[in-house]
Amino acid sequence: MRLWLKYIFSGCLLLVAIVGQVLADPLSEAQQAYLQGDYTKAVELVRPLAEQGNVLAQYNLGVMYADEQGKNMTIKRQ
Repeated sequence: MRLWLKYIFSGCLLLVAIVGQVLADPLSEAQQAYLQGDYTKAVELVRPLAEQGNVLAQYNLGVMYADEQGKNMTIKRQ
């Protein structure tokens, strides 16, 4: 019984690691675009993540808004 629990736990850890890596890719890509000065692409990549509740993406988008980087940096009022 304990052996099965170890397999299940190991499988869950592997799944969490894979999902975490997949979710991190758009943010990493946005960071690369930002560092290369392609602010429009960075905003396009970060905005959906920020809207989904990613705190780091929200912070990065806020910094880009504050620095007026990227085209059409208008804030949508709800």
